[in-house]
Amino acid sequence: MIRSIALVSILALILGCKPSVEEGVVLHKQGNHAAAVPILAAHPSDGRALYYLSNSYRFGLGVDKDGQQSAALMKRSAANGYIPAIKEAASNYLRGRSGFEKNPEEAARLYRLAIEKGEVDANIGLGDYYEEVGSKTLQKEFYLKAENIPEGQYSLAKLYEQDSIETNNEALKKIYAMIAFKYAKLSVAKQETPLFSRHAFLLSQYYYYGFGVDSDISGALQALRPVVERSYGKRADWPENDVYSLYAWILFWHGDQEDKAIAVRMWSSVLKGNQKLVHDGLLYAKYGLAIAYDYGWGIEQNKEAARLQLKKHTDISHNHQIGGKTNSSFLYVQLNAEGHLDGQCIDKTNTQFSNYHSHDGFSVLLGRAAFYALAHCNEERRKYYSAYFYADKALELGKTEAAMTKARLYGKLSNREKDEAAYQESLRASVKTLSSAALQVIDAKDRLRTLELRQ
Repeated sequence: MIRSIALVSILALILGCKPSVEEGVVLHKQGNHAAAVPILAAHPSDGRALYYLSNSYRFGLGVDKDGQQSAALMKRSAANGYIPAIKEAASNYLRGRSGFEKNPEEAARLYRLAIEKGEVDANIGLGDYYEEVGSKTLQKEFYLKAENIPEGQYSLAKLYEQDSIETNNEALKKIYAMIAFKYAKLSVAKQETPLFSRHAFLLSQYYYYGFGVDSDISGALQALRPVVERSYGKRADWPENDVYSLYAWILFWHGDQEDKAIAVRMWSSVLKGNQKLVHDGLLYAKYGLAIAYDYGWGIEQNKEAARLQLKKHTDISHNHQIGGKTNSSFLYVQLNAEGHLDGQCIDKTNTQFSNYHSHDGFSVLLGRAAFYALAHCNEERRKYYSAYFYADKALELGKTEAAMTKARLYGKLSNREKDEAAYQESLRASVKTLSSAALQVIDAKDRLRTLELRQ
């Protein structure tokens, strides 16, 4: 039976006391929710009390879960001017979640109110609103107003990442990637920020896949290490689990046998109770564990366990999207190509793989693995130029083993195909040189734009 505010308020009156809001908040933060709820409920006009009471109903802390009650309390807290509630309500209105009806215009109004009260991070929320209504120019404008705080830097990294993915101009693709990397690196300068783990996860992927920077395995590990050393074995929440899974992935592929065993233990720990979740980090864990079983790396070889893990993974991720791109197609291509699903070697054109370059995480991993598998398939079918093309794409995404495959295939190309391959290589070299010089111009323009916005 749901314990309403009225009942817990009456309880407080019966006890003949009315402790302060501060006492209720302290008890809430200490985890003593049964004691905190009646105290908070005894202050129905206090925005701070309403905010914490809303979270109690949202998560079932000391009361039964009640999404509608939680939303009503959060709205009342925001109406009373409590700033965290204003921002939380704005976020919920924008996304239509946690019992809130979707109302982007109300979200924008609340974000503007928070900005007026001096909340710099509310500019990020207003930028999200402009993304929602399709104005990328204004989205970037408001993100830039928050570029001196980690969350703003993270948002700008993601924005420039998307710019890099969407543009067909190879020079701009490189430039936007470098700007994204710059902001991602800035976002982890302060380790004590609430979402440091999420920021570290993004930066590590950029290092690992060579997005905006030369691929750097050591840099990828170093980006994650503070989170692992501080939290592994103590925190098992998102995004820490994402960090553990990617850290294990890097150990697994680039470490020795002992490292592979450590990676398997980390993945197994992360996946306890989390098999149905599909965000980036857990996909590393699910797929990595299947590979470990398949090859007997870090664990006793068990082909059936590998097959079951892969089937479980594909069932879960079939409709999951990362960065707006469905990743299951990559997985099915790779599994068929490697024979796990008893399929044939599937050939795909470049346009069908045009969204492989999503650096939100797993799509890159699947893309490079699929390209590598397709290189071998096409080599077996004596389609050497197609195989060379796929090996080149796999290498570009960080599949280091593809370098030897590419070199071997080059020797099998006709003279005309070698000329075409050399031409493509020269184009890429030119783009890289241009990108390095143009980055300075783009960066200067961004700085000028930022100064204009602050005036």
